[in-house]
Amino acid sequence: MIGAGPGGLRSAIEGILLGGNVTVLEKRSDFGRNNVLHLWRSTIVDLKAIGIKTFFPKFCAGSIDHISIKRLQLVLLKIALVLGVRVLFQKEYLNVQCDELGYKAEVKSGREIESYHFDVLIGADGEKSEVATSLGFERKVCKGSQAIGITCNFVNSNTQEEREIEEFGVISVYFQDYFRILREKYDIQLENLVYYRDETHYFVMAGIKDSLLRKGVLKQNEMDCEKLLAKENVDQEKLEELCRQVGTYVGIPERCEFAKMPNQSDDVQIFDFSKKMQCTESAKILENAGNKALVIITGDALVEPFWPLGTGANRAVLASLDGAWMIKRFFENPETPSENLLQEWNTMFRNVVSCSPEELQPNFAKHTINPETRYKKTTVLRENYIAAFEKSHLERRKSLHLDVPILPTQ
Repeated sequence: MIGAGPGGLRSAIEGILLGGNVTVLEKRSDFGRNNVLHLWRSTIVDLKAIGIKTFFPKFCAGSIDHISIKRLQLVLLKIALVLGVRVLFQKEYLNVQCDELGYKAEVKSGREIESYHFDVLIGADGEKSEVATSLGFERKVCKGSQAIGITCNFVNSNTQEEREIEEFGVISVYFQDYFRILREKYDIQLENLVYYRDETHYFVMAGIKDSLLRKGVLKQNEMDCEKLLAKENVDQEKLEELCRQVGTYVGIPERCEFAKMPNQSDDVQIFDFSKKMQCTESAKILENAGNKALVIITGDALVEPFWPLGTGANRAVLASLDGAWMIKRFFENPETPSENLLQEWNTMFRNVVSCSPEELQPNFAKHTINPETRYKKTTVLRENYIAAFEKSHLERRKSLHLDVPILPTQ
């Protein structure tokens, strides 16, 4: 297993439950991400089933449906270790080689190069996956309209004043007055805003370029988003000032400082939401001189998450279960032609890359590694989704007293 993020550790747990001998290799030395993950109900049920509340009794108590990335990684690490997973830090993946003993992953450990032989290699090393790159997995960039994402975390001192701040997620189209007042008071224009109170006060928002230029957050206007959001074109102090103003507007006390990232800088970031990377295939079978090995790509390495919708960890859990099913099928059917297995897996892969809570079988307690227990049939799903979308869209527009026809759905 390459990568000890939520997807990697969840896959490791499933791998050892299948009877595997599992080693996780992580290039970092610790976990330090403050961002908060929104969890689907299916994910909450899954994590409870593997014992998360044993180590974190407060997990998703009551109506809470989120957890910090750092906390989730630490708890999954504890579960994995108890089950017998071996986890090694400061091991940087380099490539895959083949020798007389079979396939092996070469990793950098300090100044040394180490090798780990494997029957199954799982790449859970994030959106810039070196596993996917080194083994030639095809990847594509999915682009949408320009969307500039901003995330920030404030220290949560857990005072009564802070506990009274209500969590929310709002979109400018449906909460026009809320965003109008923010614009009039601070000259800040946002397309959406999400706030979670967890171990930090976490905000994720999509800013409008013209507003960010007026505020001085962006120094120069650039048509190319990569140049627009390049480090040298972002005024970090102005960005932090904007985040403080948003925090003040929501009710965060002025005394609250920004949480720190592992490098001790303030946890305030701006990045491009308008495109995401995803693999066009989820697995490969390596074959050479009688040696055979399975390679699986999972988590953010498989499909980059969209933070405002909280898709990352949820799809990572689904992908880890899909991966376990791939492993089971791989060892149960050693004589099956690789092409047949890959065709089956890549059909399954199309389920997870665009999956939403509505597309899952509703009885989450009956979900297993078999994809048929988790995903609804595609045709039924499409019909139900369009009908539900049209109904909810019409209801929202009526509530806003807007006599505008519904946009066509595809």
